[in-house]
Amino acid sequence: MQRSLLVVGPLVPLVYGNDYFDTITPIRILLLTLIFLSIQRIYSFYLLLNGMLEIIVRSASYSAMIVILLDSFLIPFFWVNGAVLANLTAITVEDAYIINLFAAN
Repeated sequence: MQRSLLVVGPLVPLVYGNDYFDTITPIRILLLTLIFLSIQRIYSFYLLLNGMLEIIVRSASYSAMIVILLDSFLIPFFWVNGAVLANLTAITVEDAYIINLFAAN
């Protein structure tokens, strides 16, 4: 099995410990994004309960555009590591967008 050296390799052991280093690639991608997804979910539920659905839809749209754009450039060069980087970047931008608008409201 190929080890992800660019993004996933160094981060998974630091975040989850060495036991998770040899997990299959999709699980490694999921483990890293769970941290950011849980932050985003907390803010999204609050915004949804307060009738601010347009913020959630807008942030998800931006995130989807970022993933598609970065995947098209990063996957040919870095393969699965490119997908990991694109996914983490998109979720981080989505979190920042939601947190910024949440703080403004």
